[in-house]
Amino acid sequence: MADFGVQAITWNPPKTPGRVTSKGIEESEDPMKEFLQLLVAQIGNQTPDNPMDATQMITQYAQINAAIGLTHLKQSSAAFQKTTTASALMGQDVVVSNARDGLFAQGKVTAVDFAGETPQVKIGDTYYSLDDVTHVGS
Repeated sequence: MADFGVQAITWNPPKTPGRVTSKGIEESEDPMKEFLQLLVAQIGNQTPDNPMDATQMITQYAQINAAIGLTHLKQSSAAFQKTTTASALMGQDVVVSNARDGLFAQGKVTAVDFAGETPQVKIGDTYYSLDDVTHVGS
């Protein structure tokens, strides 16, 4: 009787280590690619007498798509919220402080710059990150 057990297991570690940031574990650049690689490995290592259920594969694919979609929605929502908040600060008195860089300023927001990853508010002649605004109003 032939033995149809697993003949080989291949593991390809990531080329660069993941990083943990202040916002949590950094996401993969292409989670769908990683999922498909795992799916191909699963299919390649299944045994003929006990194949993987096609319904399970479709369910896994749908779940990863849903998770990726929710992640993109969360990122878009956060960016929209920051943009809306920065826009609402125009003409408002704010206090900006950042212990990390020793920044401290207060004054009226005269401009908002959306060119970077995080909106910047202008107080006097200097732009500050929206994330560093700690107080709004006089």
